[in-house]
Amino acid sequence: MWIEPEKSNLNQNLFKAHIKVGQNFIGENYPFLNSETEEFFYISDQKKTELTQRDGDYPAINQNLQSQDNGKIYYVSKPEKLTYETKEKFFNFIDEYELPHSKKLNKIPTETYIRYCKTLIQNKREEFKSDKQYLKFEIINLNNPIKYNESIIKVLFDSHDFKNRKIKVFFKNENTNSVKDYITNSSGEAKIDTSQKGLYLISAVELKNLNYIKKTYYNTDYISYWASFTFRKY
Repeated sequence: MWIEPEKSNLNQNLFKAHIKVGQNFIGENYPFLNSETEEFFYISDQKKTELTQRDGDYPAINQNLQSQDNGKIYYVSKPEKLTYETKEKFFNFIDEYELPHSKKLNKIPTETYIRYCKTLIQNKREEFKSDKQYLKFEIINLNNPIKYNESIIKVLFDSHDFKNRKIKVFFKNENTNSVKDYITNSSGEAKIDTSQKGLYLISAVELKNLNYIKKTYYNTDYISYWASFTFRKY
């Protein structure tokens, strides 16, 4: 899941974006559903504004934002459940993100997943302020991804560095749709090539075994957390 803006700045204070679900930056546009939404807010100049939408709104995000500063919109989904069709599909998922998990399974696994999405609204190209962590699992800018050809990002999970882990960067414009893998360093940081003009999606995944109490609560074997961050370079 990711947020894909129609435009990455405000048009007369109006911001429109799609919530998309898919693979390789190709996906379906989903309407806004409050029953599937855990958190939905806007951060500008470190001020948090809770946002609301009506069920069925399309595009999913349609907000009148008064601030002309740069900002970010955040969306967190409610937990959902998945039963894999086969063990092999679960193993493919583990391999894709090089998740440190055993492949010794007695049965086809079940999983609860939660998505943590955000997108950059860039009204002022030269302006940059470092992020704070607002989500359990988040990708944070350490420099201006619009101004520079190399974006430095930091990934945090539960306020800890997401270190030595694989992340994916998807990119698309009118001519290209590509993906590149990176590995975070011991501080959870990575330097991303942002030299081309177009839309970027940075994706990170964490997978956890559930203890007995949480297995009972979620009624699944695992829980996965998905972080995504999108921005457009002009």
